[in-house]
Amino acid sequence: MKLLFNNSIQIEVESFEELFHLNNLNDLFLIDCTNSLIEELPKDIKNLINLRILICNNNKLKKLPKDFINLKNLEILFLDFNLFDTIPIEIFELENLKKLSISSNKIYEIDKHIMYLQNLKFLNLSYNFIHQLNGCIGNLVNLEILCLNNNNLNNLPKKISDLINLKILDVSQNKMKILPDKMKKLINLELLNADNNQLISISKDIGKINKLKKLYISFNKIKQLPKSLNNLNNIMYICCFGNDINNLDDLNIKNKVFTNPKDLAVISSINFTEVILKEYI
Repeated sequence: MKLLFNNSIQIEVESFEELFHLNNLNDLFLIDCTNSLIEELPKDIKNLINLRILICNNNKLKKLPKDFINLKNLEILFLDFNLFDTIPIEIFELENLKKLSISSNKIYEIDKHIMYLQNLKFLNLSYNFIHQLNGCIGNLVNLEILCLNNNNLNNLPKKISDLINLKILDVSQNKMKILPDKMKKLINLELLNADNNQLISISKDIGKINKLKKLYISFNKIKQLPKSLNNLNNIMYICCFGNDINNLDDLNIKNKVFTNPKDLAVISSINFTEVILKEYI
């Protein structure tokens, strides 16, 4: 288990029991207990009131202690590769939380109380079993990155268009046939990944997302791309492999539309979420 203190001192301990025997826990800034086979976090974690980063990836956690809400200064919480079947309600009390990652768990739905995480900028819910996204997600107006890839989503709520500060939206590997109306309201969106869904068309409103740089719509059922794509002055490329696009000649930007997987060498970051996120984190 790795620890980092405010004075930049780094140490390692074998367990939380050893941790709580240390002095100056008020200066503890970060805990990384990845790959520690932890089934429960200790109740005494409530005393680490100045903790700002907690990384508990790849453990066996199913719940959090009730007093977890005492960690009011927590800004970054990673709980990937655990056994949660819902987002623990204690997390919704962490009003200063900026980054939450709880991917690769067993989550089926999102509680409406997620709307209380008003300072959240990064939310990763990928590789779960989410079939429906609560419209309250639209209240997270400071959100910049939203990862929902590899779930069971049939659609997105209309309220997602309220996320006006969103820069990255990844909804790849789901079951969606359409994207929500009013996507044009996502005025700061730079990257949209909707690969591997069941999309049959793309709304012409996408041509009004002026900051859009990268659009991934490969392996869907799209036959025509909207001419409004010509209005995307900042677009770097549009990847639409595995579709049957028949109107490329109608697009002035057809040189930026890639329909052949052989073009992967040109677009080194395609379909690699880790690479995509590094552009912003």
